[in-house]
Amino acid sequence: MITLKQVNKAIKADGHYDIELVKGDGYFYFCTIGTADESWIDKGYLPSPCVMVPRLNDLTINGWRMELQNIWDEYKRLYT
Repeated sequence: MITLKQVNKAIKADGHYDIELVKGDGYFYFCTIGTADESWIDKGYLPSPCVMVPRLNDLTINGWRMELQNIWDEYKRLYT
């Protein structure tokens, strides 16, 4: 069983120091941590930072890392 703390630690290990995974109502989403300045993930552009799975354990830690990487890759493709 994985925890949000484990997933967020893995996200930071990948270099996304200002982003964390949080739980919504029936889904999870990536957002800027605390009082950090707005990052690319909070700009309101596509792709959506939401992952539509109801349980954290529906994905592995590597699965969550890949979800964020896919969002990042799509953002770069669209806006850089």
